Amino acid sequence: MEGILIFVYIVVCVFLILAVLLQSGKSADLSSAFGGGSSQANLGPRSATTVISKITTWLAILFMLLTLMLMIISRRKNSASSDSVIPISKKEQKTLQKKVEKKKILPKEEAKPAVAKEIKKEDEENVKKEAQAQEVKEEVKSKKEVKKQEEVKKKVVEKKSSKK
Repeated sequence: MEGILIFVYIVVCVFLILAVLLQSGKSADLSSAFGGGSSQANLGPRSATTVISKITTWLAILFMLLTLMLMIISRRKNSASSDSVIPISKKEQKTLQKKVEKKKILPKEEAKPAVAKEIKKEDEENVKKEAQAQEVKEEVKSKKEVKKQEEVKKKVVEKKSSKK
């Protein structure tokens, strides 16, 4: 059904373009393109409706209706298969579904609290790791200070012993 509508849509588009191009405007000369021409041509009475203008009107109406129909069909088709805007094949959809099941990804409604808990756990773990890293840094720093103090004491002792 959708394929037939698309084909009809393309045919209507081509005929609408041709119908518009076949029409001649009121003052279709070069001077009217730059704002010239007689004022009666713009403000005067309309000429009789030609067959080509009626065809153009009906083609435009048909174009709009087909556009709406194709949009509605496309929305229904996409919403029935997934929330994605990009259409995917059934094979790709099954593959994605398997990946979701493997990773245990929750639906949107359930995901927010679960994600918040995960983030909170990760934050707590990060804080613990940072605290441990800080402790290690302080230990290393204190060991370095102790070594420096021992070296200073050795130097002092050496100086004293060398003076004697």
